[in-house]
Amino acid sequence: MFGFKPSYIYKLVYEKRVNYYKPFGKKLFFKLSELKVQFEESKIEAVANDTTIKDAADRFMMKR
Repeated sequence: MFGFKPSYIYKLVYEKRVNYYKPFGKKLFFKLSELKVQFEESKIEAVANDTTIKDAADRFMMKR
């Protein structure tokens, strides 16, 4: 769905960065709803050219 290579998926699983299920001990299964939530939560905001890194950092810190 996301276009990742199987080796990258296995790396994410190994690093425990994605939730997965192994009901029969062999194949990996993923819940699409969990992957979508995790994908959406990993958004990184783009910085416009006319702003400085300091301005972006200040906006980021104000959000928290």
